[in-house]
Amino acid sequence: MNQHKQFERWAVAILRWSLGHRALVLLLAALMLGPLIAHGVHHIRQVDNSLPVWFEEDDPSYRYYDQFKEEFGSDEFLAIAFGADDVFSPRAVLLQQQIVDGVEQVRGIEEVRSLLTTSHIEGDDDSLIIDPLIPREGKLSDEERARARAMALADPSFIGQFLSADGKSVAVLARIEDTEDIAVKARITEDVKDVLRTMQSRFPEFKVYLSGAPALDYEFDALSREDQDTFFPLVFVTTTLMLFLIFGRPSHALIPTFLQFAVLLSAMGIFYVFNDYANMAVGMIVPILVAVSIGDSVHILARFNALGESITDRRERLLATIADEARPCLFTSLTTTAGFFSFVTSDVEPMRQLGIFSGIGCMLAYVVTLILIPVILSFMGDRPRRLTIRMKRPRADEEEKDGPLQSFLARTAQLTTDHPWQILWASLSIVGACLIGAVFLRVESSMLEFIPASHPVRQGLTFIQDNLTGLAPLEVIVQTEEDGGKDPELLRKIDAVQAKMEALPVVSNSLSTADYLKLINQELHAGDSAEHRVPDTREEVAQYLLLAEMSGDEEIEKYVNYEYSRLRITTMAMSGKSANYKSVVSRMKDALEKWLPDYRTHITGIIDLYGRFDHLLMTSQAKSFGGAFAVIFLFMWILAGNFRLALLAMVPNGLPIAMTAGIMGYANISLDPGTVFVAGIAMGIVVDDTVHYLSCFRRELEFHGDYTKALHAAHRHVGPAIVFTSTILTIGFLVLLAGNFSPVRNFGLLTSLTMAFAVVADLFLLPALLVLMRPLPLPARAEEGEAAVMETAGV
Repeated sequence: MNQHKQFERWAVAILRWSLGHRALVLLLAALMLGPLIAHGVHHIRQVDNSLPVWFEEDDPSYRYYDQFKEEFGSDEFLAIAFGADDVFSPRAVLLQQQIVDGVEQVRGIEEVRSLLTTSHIEGDDDSLIIDPLIPREGKLSDEERARARAMALADPSFIGQFLSADGKSVAVLARIEDTEDIAVKARITEDVKDVLRTMQSRFPEFKVYLSGAPALDYEFDALSREDQDTFFPLVFVTTTLMLFLIFGRPSHALIPTFLQFAVLLSAMGIFYVFNDYANMAVGMIVPILVAVSIGDSVHILARFNALGESITDRRERLLATIADEARPCLFTSLTTTAGFFSFVTSDVEPMRQLGIFSGIGCMLAYVVTLILIPVILSFMGDRPRRLTIRMKRPRADEEEKDGPLQSFLARTAQLTTDHPWQILWASLSIVGACLIGAVFLRVESSMLEFIPASHPVRQGLTFIQDNLTGLAPLEVIVQTEEDGGKDPELLRKIDAVQAKMEALPVVSNSLSTADYLKLINQELHAGDSAEHRVPDTREEVAQYLLLAEMSGDEEIEKYVNYEYSRLRITTMAMSGKSANYKSVVSRMKDALEKWLPDYRTHITGIIDLYGRFDHLLMTSQAKSFGGAFAVIFLFMWILAGNFRLALLAMVPNGLPIAMTAGIMGYANISLDPGTVFVAGIAMGIVVDDTVHYLSCFRRELEFHGDYTKALHAAHRHVGPAIVFTSTILTIGFLVLLAGNFSPVRNFGLLTSLTMAFAVVADLFLLPALLVLMRPLPLPARAEEGEAAVMETAGV
């Protein structure tokens, strides 16, 4: 207790100096926070949610993916498509020509693949004609159009890539340059969108769609910025309104709100000093810092109001408030900070960023709140005013009158002290049911479902995948010796692997050197469909490749290297749930093991990376939550000075998270880039109320010398602040329901539920456990509490 009093004396001394130099303190705060706020505001709209953000530079899967792109070029492309009764009609052909011409002019587009630019193979016994089916300019006669249509529908390399099987949908695929610069990708996407806007105005009879990975990244970032524009004013309004309803004073509502935004923007300013772009994970810093700063503010203001009649001098009341609240607020900030710092063990960079800068923001919030709220309040007048909340201890000559909340808390305290075993068994039953639900939890993400169904880029993706091709590539590299790629036996095995993959419903098509040679072989045999197969001998393969090279075609270069020692298999699958991606990768591994066991193969591509991403999310969640739990327990032990009390205090903090996990399992809500943060973040926040309750309980136990009386007093004195804080947090996180992304909305809903469960656990389960376990010894002298508080405050 002496150490406790020493810290409180330091806190009071610091505030006493601050109150004596108010102008200087405000000037220093402006000089320190102002530049950070300006930096945060200037950069806050810089967002990057692309896939590379979630991987380490030395991650083996991503490193091999980079090597693949260096060898074969980028596999990221923009997909443009439209439908028509006949895509070979004059107007439809003209639209395709103008789209190709316009997109090719966009800086950063490396290749445009379409019916106008991709070669069709024709041949006779000893020669090949390799040219596009549709000319780049000029009109086609009716006969030419009929011929082009027939040949395109008969070419398996076109169907499911550029042309639908019914000839009513057509696509143009624009491969972008290999870059991880999100600004470059955004500029390319916007330039292509400008081209398509022009095309749409010229050809209003067609609906032109745009999708593909770069377009999805672009829209993700745009929607993230839109969410920022939505969340900030909503959080400001709801927080201010709730504080005003609680305290009934405009100053008590506006001061904490403005300070929380100062802390938030300062923390983001610090983030942007070290980083160029934020992401979906870092965006979670907003509700976190709002929660932390508002929590401290409510407890300080509530205690300040509670001391209103026992200490009439405003300055002395501020000192007494900080004497009571500095230590519990410090420990709430330290436990929250330590919990977030445990995220540094994560294998996902955005999660580490979230942990580090949330932790920094938490401590910044503590300093700003503990110093600036009292300093600003010291300028306010002492006009008599009835408090909206009543938390003070009554004078001996005063009959205490309870409001509805105090009456409810009194009944709650009575229930917990009268029926602790029933509360414990009810809690265990709830935990058991929730653990059963948690068994059904799964790790799954769907980039397609993240975006609202009404959004144009999702509509474009849906149209393209329903009518043409999947847009998620899985790449396989088959390693052999030099010129081994000309071995017909190997090519037939690759063809068998593709056949197995194309049998999957989520796979739209698959391409390799084998497909190219099968087409040549068929054309050199007068178009006989029975000859659509890999040539019989190595000599035939070499001859066909030479004929193709002499005809000027460069298509083969996309699927094999110059030495014919590394062959590429590209499988296009439907974008959707990561579970589908896992099944595609699993099927590919089975096929490779069956048909190519003697060859060195490597799987890569967007689909493989998403599978890796899910694995990283799961392992990171386990490590981060485990680390947060261990660190918070350590700080609770330090705060409590009692191992049993610290262990007991962790129970009501684990219960809300278990309940939320159970709800996720029963409601079929998966762990994804948004919901994966719920447990770690909630653990860091819900512990705050436990710390405040235990601090008050210890103070009351010292005063009363009786567990039952101490629990009733703790409910009365700190219960309202806990209820109000939790209410603000619950409503604050519900603001995220206004977001564009389903993971963010789910995060907001689930965290709100966790906050609500936490306040119930703190007011019911924690007192019941204290009654049953009695972890603290009764004080030798129990009636010195009030005098000790006044002495500690230095008043």
